Parts: sequence; C-alpha cells; structure tokens
Amino acid sequence: MMFIGLGFVLLFYDSLQGLFRRCGCSATIRFEQLFLLPVLGLNASTLTLVGQNFGAMNFLVNS
Repeated sequence: MMFIGLGFVLLFYDSLQGLFRRCGCSATIRFEQLFLLPVLGLNASTLTLVGQNFGAMNFLVNS
C-alpha cells in the first residue's frame, strides 16, 4: 500500500514536469497495480487459511 501512495505522490510531482512524463508515470502506475492487485488477493486468501488452521491448532507436524 505504501508503493501505491508513493506512486500518487510521484505522479503529482511529475505532473509539474510535462504531459509526456505524466502520461508515462500514469501508465507505469497502472501496470504496477495490474500486477499488484492479484498478489494482494492471494496474500489475503493465504492469511485467511493460515489463520483458520492456526486457530484450529491444525499444524503440519508429523508426530
């Protein structure tokens, strides 16, 4: 989430430099979010499964 916020701050400062630079940064932020959003979804689902198994004391330990 920090990188998304940082991207918008950089986009603001780049908008002062010119149109082509702003368009390039905007496209870069969109590509970054395109790859980042599925990773965040996988992270949330993994966290849910690990928390559920940890709460049920269902560890992968052979005893």
